[in-house]
Order: sequence, then C-alpha cells, then structure tokens
Amino acid sequence: MGEEPDVLSVEAKEDPADVDVALAADLRFPSGATGRISGRMDECSRFCAAVSISGEAGQLSLVNPLVPQLGHRYQLRKGGEVIDRTFDQKTTYACQLEAFLAATQGKASNLTDAEDGLKQMQLIDAVYARGGLRLRGEGETHIGQSV
Repeated sequence: MGEEPDVLSVEAKEDPADVDVALAADLRFPSGATGRISGRMDECSRFCAAVSISGEAGQLSLVNPLVPQLGHRYQLRKGGEVIDRTFDQKTTYACQLEAFLAATQGKASNLTDAEDGLKQMQLIDAVYARGGLRLRGEGETHIGQSV
C-alpha cells in the first residue's frame, strides 16, 4: 500500500502460556483502503494460508503462498479476464536463501530493508496493544540479561 495503517479493532485468543493462538485485526489506511488480517494456530485449526485483495480494477487471490512446495494457486480477475495458475514451487526458505546470497554477493538488492522490518514490528505492537495483549519483550528476561 505504501502507507501505514491504523488498527481499528482486534479479536484475540491466548493460550495459558500467553501465546496468541488466534488473532484478527481490522485495518484502515490513510488512502481509505481497508483490510483484515487473521491467523489461527490453536489445536482446532488446520493449516490454511490465503491472501485476497479486491479493488476497483479487479481481484487477486493467492492460496498457500507460505508453503508453495505443497501446492499454490494464483488467480487474478481483471476487466473480465481471469488468469488462474496452479503450480508447485520450491520452499520459501530456499527463495529467502537465494535472495540473501544474491544480495550479499552484490547481484541484487534486498526487497525489504530494516525500516520495513521496524514498520512491521510497530504494526504488530499496535495490534497487540489494541487487542489488550502484552507486548512481547515487556518484563521478560532474555539470555545473557541480568535480572
């Protein structure tokens, strides 16, 4: 989107160890676009990863972009045309390693930078705060840190 969203609402479920096993958040971007992110990893859920984007120009749907070696689907609907592809891919870890090696060997630049990583963590913190969850790192003792 090229802009940072505001967190409108959050629904969260934690397990007894304070792990967020289910979370959904509604977002609004300065441009007026809205979005919803959600995830589950409780004992009742099965793995499912999907992305759906709708706009005035069309719709994009991705099924299983996180573990494409187990099958992946890409569908784009735009102006009455539909592009629908199903294919197997190498693991996302292999792609990450290739991108890292290319960047460190000067063959390509990173697709994201440290600033992008910080923005992602700020959004996660904003979602946790809005959902009443404890921010990770608060009151924790880390390896090598004195109490």
